[in-house]
Amino acid sequence: MLLSHVFLFANAIGLALIDVMKQFKLNVISRPESGRGPARRLRKSGRIPASLYGKKGARSISVLTDDFRRLNKQAAGSAAMIELLDDEGKKHLALIQETHIDPITDGFLHIDFHEVEQNETFTATVPVQITGEEVSIGVRNESGLIDQHVYELEIRCKPADLPESIVLDVTNLHVGDGIHLRDVSAPSGVELFGDPDTLIVACAGSRIAKVAGSTADAADEAAAVEAAEGASAES
Repeated sequence: MLLSHVFLFANAIGLALIDVMKQFKLNVISRPESGRGPARRLRKSGRIPASLYGKKGARSISVLTDDFRRLNKQAAGSAAMIELLDDEGKKHLALIQETHIDPITDGFLHIDFHEVEQNETFTATVPVQITGEEVSIGVRNESGLIDQHVYELEIRCKPADLPESIVLDVTNLHVGDGIHLRDVSAPSGVELFGDPDTLIVACAGSRIAKVAGSTADAADEAAAVEAAEGASAES
């Protein structure tokens, strides 16, 4: 990882934390041959075939399997900016657009990289993470459950402003409270997309609490009926 900054800002319920940016380096080489046969031989030699898509079209490249596995583990599902250094000494800023996985061996079959320009905005999706769940007011005091509805958000920004994730603090959520997209204020340089009324996370009443409440109500009702019948019998 080369660089990581943290932005902290308030929303209507608690705090949201944005980590900016996680950047990695990866060596790549040009791939002169394409097709299933060359790709299979490439994987057997310890490399993963890949494509780099940019304004000038697509370019066939490859990366060392061990290098990409290490990067993928370090990124841990977050949005990551990658500096690709090719065999001509040129650098390319890119995002992982898609990884193709073998469903049987779970190995990498192919990687698609999307090249971005240093001073131009681009769109990307970043993961949403939740913090404060165990100490949430609704969970701790009201038998509630934290229910996450949205796991990714679409944003637009420049490479230097790319958040690796958006972390929402649910500590102050009561049962019935929620955090919507309109409650999240992005830092300077980052634009959020989507319906402002989209519910990202909420604190819902647990089923156990509802059952317990229904049982208590039923018991109270039964006691009242029994008392009424007793009073009627005495009269």
